[in-house]
Amino acid sequence: MNHPQVVHMDEINAAVARGIAQAQEVHKINDAKKADAGWRQELEELTARLTGLPTEDEAEARLSNLEAAVASQVKQHEARLAECRKALKTAFLSPLEATLINEKAERVAFQLADFRRASDMQLRFAKQLLETAKEWNPKRERWQELRQRAASIDKAIQV
Repeated sequence: MNHPQVVHMDEINAAVARGIAQAQEVHKINDAKKADAGWRQELEELTARLTGLPTEDEAEARLSNLEAAVASQVKQHEARLAECRKALKTAFLSPLEATLINEKAERVAFQLADFRRASDMQLRFAKQLLETAKEWNPKRERWQELRQRAASIDKAIQV
């Protein structure tokens, strides 16, 4: 006579736990394969973003150089404006001469205002470039790694 085999709950739980552990391991392996399968697309995206983008240090240097150049230009314009104002205080100026000096002072003031508008835009652009470099600089190492991978694959294919 065949007696039905008795299975204890502990055995069932252990078998289920083994099955779940195996399934999780397979999922982990498949997820790693899927993540690595998109590396060419990742390389294309990083290449599009990082090509021509300065490093964080380069962007900081560009910004500080631009700030120094702008400050120097503003100082020169302000010095010319001060010269015009000082010239207006010269004794014995005729009304015509005073008018000419005032017109020159207005031109210099207009040039200064125009320069400040243009340089403010350049400074905002340089600051944004620095922020972009800070955001993307951590991905530069991964980009280099992917470029090396692509180069080695291309070299192997060419053999």
